[in-house]
Amino acid sequence: MCIRDRLYTQFPIVNYGLDIQYMAMREKGVIMPEFHAAQLADYDPPQPIKEKVEEFMKTKQNKKWDIVPLKLVGKGEKAYVVKDWVVYRGKGSGGVNTQFRNIVQLDREKREWLNDRIKARLSKGPRVASKGFGIK
Repeated sequence: MCIRDRLYTQFPIVNYGLDIQYMAMREKGVIMPEFHAAQLADYDPPQPIKEKVEEFMKTKQNKKWDIVPLKLVGKGEKAYVVKDWVVYRGKGSGGVNTQFRNIVQLDREKREWLNDRIKARLSKGPRVASKGFGIK
């Protein structure tokens, strides 16, 4: 056996069409390099740490809004992404206070039980009439 043949025996030659299953078997458990710092996380922390994390998460507010990509329009350099802006809290959200909901949903005859302050402002519209009642 010559020196060249010995060199090739150290590195097995892989035929990509035939040996894909063999390659997958050999590469199981191989650490793949990543280009960002790995985040270490303890998936089963001790009980005091679990309680501390739960208390911390109770103080955090929910997300105010999300931008959701819907579809890609166009091709090549002139393509753009159509996005939807979903607002959960604040201006632009779908939530209204209960007084506004009552004013809009009730018939004109059933509005007798509304607050006197609301009745006085109804001529300016339901949005103005419900101002000052911020309970949702």
